[in-house]
Amino acid sequence: NSKVEGFDMPIQVGMKDNYQLIHPTSEWQTIRFKKISVDNFRVARELFFDILKSFYLEHAQGHIVTSDFTNYVNKRTGKNWDKFFEQYLYFAQTPIFEYKIKKKKKGTVLEYRWNSKVEGFDMPIQVGMKNNYQLIHPTSEWQTIRFKKISIDDFRVARELFLVRLGNYSS
Repeated sequence: NSKVEGFDMPIQVGMKDNYQLIHPTSEWQTIRFKKISVDNFRVARELFFDILKSFYLEHAQGHIVTSDFTNYVNKRTGKNWDKFFEQYLYFAQTPIFEYKIKKKKKGTVLEYRWNSKVEGFDMPIQVGMKNNYQLIHPTSEWQTIRFKKISIDDFRVARELFLVRLGNYSS
Protein backbone atom coordinates (compact mmCIF):
# COMPACT_ATOMS: atom_id res chain seq x y z
CA ASN A 1 0.00 0.00 0.00
CA SER A 2 1.56 3.27 -1.09
CA LYS A 3 -0.81 5.45 0.93
CA VAL A 4 0.98 7.39 3.64
CA GLU A 5 -1.26 7.41 6.70
CA GLY A 6 -1.79 10.81 8.26
CA PHE A 7 0.09 12.57 5.47
CA ASP A 8 -1.23 16.10 4.98
CA MET A 9 0.96 18.44 2.95
CA PRO A 10 0.29 22.15 2.76
CA ILE A 11 -1.10 23.31 -0.56
CA GLN A 12 0.25 26.49 -2.09
CA VAL A 13 -1.28 28.49 -4.88
CA GLY A 14 0.24 31.13 -7.13
CA MET A 15 -0.68 34.74 -7.46
CA LYS A 16 -1.72 37.12 -10.22
CA ASP A 17 -3.43 35.36 -13.15
CA ASN A 18 -1.74 31.97 -12.77
CA TYR A 19 -3.18 29.95 -9.89
CA GLN A 20 -1.87 26.40 -9.50
CA LEU A 21 -1.71 23.71 -6.87
CA ILE A 22 1.79 22.68 -5.94
CA HIS A 23 2.07 19.08 -4.76
CA PRO A 24 4.74 16.38 -4.93
CA THR A 25 2.54 14.17 -7.13
CA SER A 26 2.83 16.79 -9.91
CA GLU A 27 0.58 19.39 -11.40
CA TRP A 28 -1.42 16.73 -13.29
CA GLN A 29 -3.96 16.60 -10.48
CA THR A 30 -4.72 20.27 -10.98
CA ILE A 31 -5.11 19.76 -14.70
CA ARG A 32 -7.34 16.68 -14.20
CA PHE A 33 -9.46 18.44 -11.57
CA LYS A 34 -9.89 21.41 -13.89
CA LYS A 35 -10.83 19.19 -16.84
CA ILE A 36 -13.30 17.13 -14.83
CA SER A 37 -14.78 20.21 -13.18
CA VAL A 38 -15.25 22.17 -16.35
CA ASP A 39 -16.22 19.47 -18.83
CA ASN A 40 -17.71 16.65 -16.84
CA PHE A 41 -19.56 18.27 -13.97
CA ARG A 42 -20.26 21.58 -15.69
CA VAL A 43 -18.57 23.63 -13.02
CA ALA A 44 -17.73 26.82 -14.83
CA ARG A 45 -14.12 27.68 -15.60
CA GLU A 46 -14.63 30.88 -13.64
CA LEU A 47 -15.62 28.89 -10.56
CA PHE A 48 -12.46 26.78 -10.79
CA PHE A 49 -10.21 29.83 -10.82
CA ASP A 50 -12.36 31.55 -8.23
CA ILE A 51 -11.92 28.55 -5.92
CA LEU A 52 -8.15 28.75 -6.23
CA LYS A 53 -8.04 32.51 -5.81
CA SER A 54 -10.49 32.70 -2.93
CA PHE A 55 -8.86 29.78 -1.12
CA TYR A 56 -5.51 31.51 -1.40
CA LEU A 57 -6.90 34.85 -0.21
CA GLU A 58 -8.70 33.28 2.75
CA HIS A 59 -5.67 31.22 3.83
CA ALA A 60 -2.71 33.34 2.73
CA GLN A 61 -1.52 34.08 6.25
CA GLY A 62 -2.34 30.75 7.85
CA HIS A 63 -1.19 27.16 7.94
CA ILE A 64 -3.28 24.70 5.99
CA VAL A 65 -3.43 20.99 5.31
CA THR A 66 -4.74 19.10 2.31
CA SER A 67 -8.14 18.49 3.91
CA ASP A 68 -8.64 22.26 4.24
CA PHE A 69 -8.44 22.56 0.48
CA THR A 70 -10.46 19.44 -0.39
CA ASN A 71 -13.24 20.44 2.01
CA TYR A 72 -13.25 23.92 0.50
CA VAL A 73 -13.57 22.50 -3.03
CA ASN A 74 -16.41 20.18 -1.95
CA LYS A 75 -18.28 23.06 -0.34
CA ARG A 76 -17.81 25.46 -3.26
CA THR A 77 -18.75 22.96 -6.00
CA GLY A 78 -21.54 21.18 -4.15
CA LYS A 79 -19.94 17.87 -5.15
CA ASN A 80 -17.99 15.42 -3.04
CA TRP A 81 -14.49 15.16 -4.55
CA ASP A 82 -13.05 13.06 -1.68
CA LYS A 83 -12.56 9.86 -3.72
CA PHE A 84 -10.90 11.80 -6.54
CA PHE A 85 -8.50 13.58 -4.17
CA GLU A 86 -7.81 10.38 -2.22
CA GLN A 87 -6.83 8.53 -5.41
CA TYR A 88 -4.65 11.26 -6.88
CA LEU A 89 -3.10 12.75 -3.73
CA TYR A 90 -2.41 9.69 -1.61
CA PHE A 91 -1.52 6.93 -4.06
CA ALA A 92 1.49 6.85 -6.35
CA GLN A 93 -0.27 4.63 -8.91
CA THR A 94 -2.93 6.15 -11.10
CA PRO A 95 -6.23 4.30 -11.51
CA ILE A 96 -6.54 1.72 -14.29
CA PHE A 97 -9.32 2.07 -16.82
CA GLU A 98 -9.95 -1.58 -17.68
CA TYR A 99 -11.86 -2.38 -20.82
CA LYS A 100 -12.78 -5.02 -23.38
CA ILE A 101 -13.91 -4.02 -26.85
CA LYS A 102 -15.61 -6.35 -29.32
CA LYS A 103 -17.21 -6.06 -32.74
CA LYS A 104 -20.86 -7.16 -32.73
CA LYS A 105 -23.55 -7.20 -35.42
CA LYS A 106 -25.02 -3.84 -34.41
CA GLY A 107 -21.82 -1.98 -33.62
CA THR A 108 -18.84 -2.06 -31.32
CA VAL A 109 -19.41 -3.07 -27.70
CA LEU A 110 -17.25 -1.69 -24.89
CA GLU A 111 -17.18 -3.26 -21.43
CA TYR A 112 -15.39 -1.11 -18.86
CA ARG A 113 -14.66 -0.41 -15.19
CA TRP A 114 -12.17 1.29 -12.86
CA ASN A 115 -9.47 -0.61 -11.01
CA SER A 116 -8.48 1.81 -8.26
CA LYS A 117 -6.89 1.74 -4.84
CA VAL A 118 -9.83 3.81 -3.60
CA GLU A 119 -13.08 2.01 -2.92
CA GLY A 120 -15.92 3.87 -4.61
CA PHE A 121 -13.70 5.74 -7.09
CA ASP A 122 -15.99 6.80 -9.93
CA MET A 123 -14.32 9.47 -12.06
CA PRO A 124 -15.94 9.99 -15.48
CA ILE A 125 -13.70 9.55 -18.51
CA GLN A 126 -14.04 10.24 -22.22
CA VAL A 127 -13.84 7.47 -24.82
CA GLY A 128 -14.73 7.01 -28.48
CA MET A 129 -13.13 8.57 -31.52
CA LYS A 130 -10.44 11.21 -31.17
CA ASN A 131 -11.95 14.71 -31.34
CA ASN A 132 -15.40 13.18 -30.85
CA TYR A 133 -15.29 11.62 -27.39
CA GLN A 134 -18.26 10.53 -25.32
CA LEU A 135 -18.36 10.86 -21.54
CA ILE A 136 -18.91 7.62 -19.60
CA HIS A 137 -19.11 7.04 -15.85
CA PRO A 138 -17.13 3.93 -14.88
CA THR A 139 -17.30 2.43 -11.40
CA SER A 140 -15.58 -0.66 -10.03
CA GLU A 141 -18.35 -2.80 -11.57
CA TRP A 142 -18.28 -3.86 -15.23
CA GLN A 143 -20.59 -1.78 -17.42
CA THR A 144 -21.40 -1.98 -21.15
CA ILE A 145 -21.98 0.58 -23.88
CA ARG A 146 -22.57 0.10 -27.62
CA PHE A 147 -21.09 2.39 -30.28
CA LYS A 148 -22.87 2.28 -33.63
CA LYS A 149 -20.34 4.27 -35.66
CA ILE A 150 -16.96 3.48 -34.06
CA SER A 151 -14.77 0.63 -35.24
CA ILE A 152 -12.38 -1.19 -32.94
CA ASP A 153 -9.47 0.44 -34.78
CA ASP A 154 -10.89 3.94 -34.28
CA PHE A 155 -11.69 3.49 -30.58
CA ARG A 156 -9.61 5.63 -28.19
CA VAL A 157 -9.50 6.49 -24.52
CA ALA A 158 -8.83 10.22 -24.08
CA ARG A 159 -5.50 9.73 -22.33
CA GLU A 160 -4.45 13.22 -23.39
CA LEU A 161 -7.17 14.51 -21.06
CA PHE A 162 -6.88 12.09 -18.12
CA LEU A 163 -3.98 10.80 -16.05
CA VAL A 164 -4.86 7.10 -16.01
CA ARG A 165 -3.41 3.75 -16.98
CA LEU A 166 -5.16 1.47 -19.44
CA GLY A 167 -5.90 -2.22 -19.14
CA ASN A 168 -7.11 -3.55 -22.47
CA TYR A 169 -8.46 -7.06 -22.04
CA SER A 170 -9.89 -7.45 -25.55
CA SER A 171 -9.25 -10.80 -27.16
